[in-house]
Amino acid sequence: SEHDSALAGAEDLPAFLGAALVHAASDSASWPEVQRLAGGNFAQAVSLCGLLEPAALTKHWAMNREHLLAKMDALIEELQRLRGLLAEAGREEAVEDYLEQADRSRHDWIAARERADWSGEGRGAAPARDAGFVGRLFGFRPRESRSKK
Repeated sequence: SEHDSALAGAEDLPAFLGAALVHAASDSASWPEVQRLAGGNFAQAVSLCGLLEPAALTKHWAMNREHLLAKMDALIEELQRLRGLLAEAGREEAVEDYLEQADRSRHDWIAARERADWSGEGRGAAPARDAGFVGRLFGFRPRESRSKK
């Protein structure tokens, strides 16, 4: 169903990506150094793979296998596209454009989430204030400043 496909992209794929990132890092010879250097970005990226027990996550992924595989294929294509841009010397501007587009999409999503507006009409809206890690994790809206009350 469309809902299962959306769930695979919004919930399953990030957990899958976190698990893959942990394996890629911990299986490398530089893992002792990575452990010392890894900070908030790494912790945030891998945190979703630990939210459910492995057995429960495995069962969930098996039930949504077809949709998760399609989302994984799309992610692999996107990673290959980004890798291609990065691999070519002199393509720094294209990499920057890629990252700017991703940042705009992220800001549009946050703004739409705060407005509960999924029509897509708010694209290009001013970036929303960040709700912090816990807020992002649970979808909380940022707190209004006391001066506005």
